[in-house]
Amino acid sequence: MHTKWLNIKDILWKKQNYIFNFFLIFTLIMLMMTPGIWNGNEEQYLGYAWRKSSPEALARISALRDTANHRFIFEYLTGFSIKNIGFEWTQALGRIIVALLYSASLVSLFKNLKISTTAFCTIILIFFWLGESILGMEWLFRGFEPKTLAYPFVFFSFSTSLKKRFGSSYLLLALATYFHFLVGGFWFFITWLVQLYWTKNLKQTFMNSLKYLIPCIPLFFIIVVGQLQTQDSINSTPPVSWIYSHFRAPHHVAPFASKAVFMEFWYQGVILLLGLTIISAIIYRYSQNRIEKEFSKLVLTLNIYLFLSLFISYFDKQGVLGKFYIFRPASITLFLTLCLYALFLQNIISKKFSKFSISSKISLQFSFVTLVLISCLTIPSLSGHTAYKFLSKQAQSLNSFKISQHKNNFDLEQIIKKSHPTDIFLIDPNLEKDPDLIWNIKILSFERKYNRPTLVLDKFMPSTNSEIMRWYKLLNLKNNLFKEGCPSEITKHYKIRYLLAHQNNNKVNNCGKEIYNQGGIKLIELDTEQ
Repeated sequence: MHTKWLNIKDILWKKQNYIFNFFLIFTLIMLMMTPGIWNGNEEQYLGYAWRKSSPEALARISALRDTANHRFIFEYLTGFSIKNIGFEWTQALGRIIVALLYSASLVSLFKNLKISTTAFCTIILIFFWLGESILGMEWLFRGFEPKTLAYPFVFFSFSTSLKKRFGSSYLLLALATYFHFLVGGFWFFITWLVQLYWTKNLKQTFMNSLKYLIPCIPLFFIIVVGQLQTQDSINSTPPVSWIYSHFRAPHHVAPFASKAVFMEFWYQGVILLLGLTIISAIIYRYSQNRIEKEFSKLVLTLNIYLFLSLFISYFDKQGVLGKFYIFRPASITLFLTLCLYALFLQNIISKKFSKFSISSKISLQFSFVTLVLISCLTIPSLSGHTAYKFLSKQAQSLNSFKISQHKNNFDLEQIIKKSHPTDIFLIDPNLEKDPDLIWNIKILSFERKYNRPTLVLDKFMPSTNSEIMRWYKLLNLKNNLFKEGCPSEITKHYKIRYLLAHQNNNKVNNCGKEIYNQGGIKLIELDTEQ
């Protein structure tokens, strides 16, 4: 009877500890992705889902235009939600769901790695503080989009792989692939190698991998058909790969696009990666624990993979590998590296705390929770690091929302709302780049807030080759218009109705009648016959 009671107490303690850890991680993640504060990716991917159900007359002149179908699950779910509960509630609910999935998956991972509450809180805080990435500006915990629905299932697959339940891992990765095929596909390949290494059984590894490959056949078919339909754009000038990698996203995929790009976005990450790799190698050399030894080997392999990606990128002058986002694993690699360090240090000092009573451990946990919450408030005040800059942008976004109620902006908003739903508002590229303008924050949300098409924006680059070429052509035509004024090919062909320009831009004054000029911006109404 006494033994049975002890077993019950042990089970209750484990459940309480699981719930405690779950809500602690949930709180930390929600502090980083508070509902109501939109980022550019959310504007883009929720906008794509919304425009898929818009009338064709609007969808074809929207900046939120992408004919790719591989995100069909995300777009169907979010499109349905937007239609029924609106944008704001969809974004808020999406962020909460993402945080819940992350919390459950991370609790499972930390449990299987035997990482303590204190250790995993430290991991998450340091991960936030480092900006969530080593290379390529990839991240995990900043919003609601396809990849943030995929990553929790990747973490779940790590847990099942640690238990050597590889069949379950492949099914989880198949689910991740349907939300984001590059995320799921890469970690499928890593899991396949891990199983082959651990089991030394090629036949068993292949048979298990069918649990991933067979469910993903429909998605592969959709992707291949989509690419075949845009074959005519492959030999374009400039190449689509160059547009995607070097023109639009060198900070994500092309470290050697130019010296300026490397120095601004990459060199600090390369130094950090070198340090992390050396420490990981030392841990691998001196690890005694089996889990720690195998885990350190995985982390070291991922770090070496990033170095190989840098090496390959140096010779990829046309950005052919850009659309594969070969640096996308950098964020999870950083997270797993921090897990390895925490596990290693925890095992070193565990003997000193082995005699602590349960009540003492609870006291330690609550003390550390207090420290965690204080750190979440104070760490962002450290100037210069990436997480601080991100939080500053969130605060700026909130301030922008309040300031936008000013009479001047209200007058402009009334003009926009009185326009015809198919009137195109072509937006000055300088408004997207000027950090001193209130409207800088609102450019990406223009279509969402006012349901008026903007034709093309720098941020919203589509996925398919033909759409990328169209986006690139329109972007150049728009840039020429705002640099040289009228007449312009883009105003004639697309019958642009309004130009939203920087107040200091006098080149467009000959395009039409100025009907608004306040707060750093002006609105010019064009004659659609021009």
